[in-house]
Amino acid sequence: MKKQLTSQEYQERDTARRADPKAMVDGSVQALLSEIKAGKSERLVAWMNFCSAFHHYSQANQWLLASQLAARDIQPSFIASYNDWQRIGKERHGKPYQMRKGEKALSIWLPHQYTRKEDKPVDGLLVNGDEQQEKQYVGFFVKPCVFDSSQIDQSEGQPPLEHFWQPQADNESAKALYDVLRKYTTGQGFTCHEEELPESTQGYSQGSRIVVKVGLDSTTAVNTFIHELAHGLMHQRTQTPEDGAAPLGKRDRECEAEAVAYIVARHFGIENTFSSDYLIMYGVDEKALTARLTRIRNVAHQIIARAEEALAVEVAA
Repeated sequence: MKKQLTSQEYQERDTARRADPKAMVDGSVQALLSEIKAGKSERLVAWMNFCSAFHHYSQANQWLLASQLAARDIQPSFIASYNDWQRIGKERHGKPYQMRKGEKALSIWLPHQYTRKEDKPVDGLLVNGDEQQEKQYVGFFVKPCVFDSSQIDQSEGQPPLEHFWQPQADNESAKALYDVLRKYTTGQGFTCHEEELPESTQGYSQGSRIVVKVGLDSTTAVNTFIHELAHGLMHQRTQTPEDGAAPLGKRDRECEAEAVAYIVARHFGIENTFSSDYLIMYGVDEKALTARLTRIRNVAHQIIARAEEALAVEVAA
């Protein structure tokens, strides 16, 4: 009969399983924080590039994957499980993709539901004895189960590996994305406008109103629109401080909005020439930095997911 672990033994086991990958994630966050404090934003830009490509993954998995890829000197491109790679190969070429001999899978966090028997409380007190109840818990464990496209065997006779995102000519793709995002934004209760604005102003958002300067080229227009949409989603509608924190200042609000715009535009292959110095956040501790990156990732994923859905519908039509 399998031994029933005590609560302390469960905790020790889970802690041991999480130790190595958690250390990798914490190390990446700390390195980013150190560079930001030193006035460097290269690692922040690298993180946003990764977030753009892998927006479907949780932030913890993004950090974990990025750490492993960097350690193996792999330039991230597209990640999927072994079974998914086989399915994609069959769908495209009638032959499954295979990994090169010796390639090792990348680890990610996976959820795991389990049941634990606990003493049933009687009148609010735990009483040892036969009275027990089963409780459902969700834990997480690390499993090596995904591969980057660069690990696929491309030797003679193997199906060719194609690019998974092939952007159109910049103006065309930017205009298409701009139109799709305006429709999505209107459906979210915003109003979208193009107006004459001062020379130094390309756009602004106020409440549920988003304004972009009339006459901008499509690339500048869509980058500006995403920036202002991020303001609308993150700042105009959520002014209440979280956990007793002080409201974000202008610099921090602009930092979040520009980071979201960079991630979304890059995901769709559209150039976004922004100032990396603008994204440097001075004087924040690790907790505050991590919280900000989570907000950036969540809003970027929201916009990317809705835009991809709308673009897929247009292509199908």
